[in-house]
Amino acid sequence: MHWRKFFRAQLIGTQFENSNLSRSSFESSTIFAADFSGANLSDAKLRSLSLSGMVLAEADFLHAVLIYVDFSESDLSDCCFIKANLDRSKFINADLSNADFSNSFLTNCDFRETDLTSVNFAGADIRNANFLGAKLKKSQLRFAKLVNIILPDGTLFH
Repeated sequence: MHWRKFFRAQLIGTQFENSNLSRSSFESSTIFAADFSGANLSDAKLRSLSLSGMVLAEADFLHAVLIYVDFSESDLSDCCFIKANLDRSKFINADLSNADFSNSFLTNCDFRETDLTSVNFAGADIRNANFLGAKLKKSQLRFAKLVNIILPDGTLFH
């Protein structure tokens, strides 16, 4: 399955585990209790939707457009977000351990209380993001652009 358009779709309990959903669009859809673990969502468009509490471990979001997506309390461990646009996305209390955000666009994102252990942010553009209470142990920030960041301890990094 790929090249699907799920505009304003109602996807309740849908199993997308290990599915090829590259270049699919999920804009303004309602998604609840779905499993996207291991799914290929490269070049997909997910805008203005909630994936809160979902299982997305090992999903591939290479070059994906993920604007205004709420990933709060989701399992995003080992996900690939390389060169993805995640403008205004929320990751509050999510598990992003071992995820790869290299060269991604992360403006106005909320990472409060998120597990970011061993995450790769190399070359990412991170602006106006909130990392308050986040776990950044062993995370890679080499060559990342950091502007107006709230650090895990609450200090502001300009």
